[in-house]
Amino acid sequence: MEEKTIFVLEDEPLPQQVLRRFIGLLGYRVESFARGADALTQARARPPDAVVADNHLEDMTGLEFYRLLRDAGLAVPALLISAYELSPQEMTEVREAGFRGRFRKPFSFSQRKTAIARLFRAPLFFRRDRFVSN
Repeated sequence: MEEKTIFVLEDEPLPQQVLRRFIGLLGYRVESFARGADALTQARARPPDAVVADNHLEDMTGLEFYRLLRDAGLAVPALLISAYELSPQEMTEVREAGFRGRFRKPFSFSQRKTAIARLFRAPLFFRRDRFVSN
């Protein structure tokens, strides 16, 4: 079976390194980016199997990146990471964009492991301000 590739979009070096290492230890190939534009260029050349995107990147938000990715015909499972609480409006936009989940920084290893595993399962649905599994 071919190794799945997950794009990690995180503009802060330490969290990017931690996510890259952690996801790699789970058995996935990881490509990391600080800029959404760079990830989009790479996705068009070699689409990822999934995306883990911080909501605040150097050149756009994670939500903007995912919308552009989907507009390019590359609808892949995605998780959104944020250091800040999202407003109800932002949560609605995240859900409507098609993200499979969202979690806040800092997060535990068990939260990350569960969230990454859910990327390749059936889609999740929202309950109030968070995603839950079916």
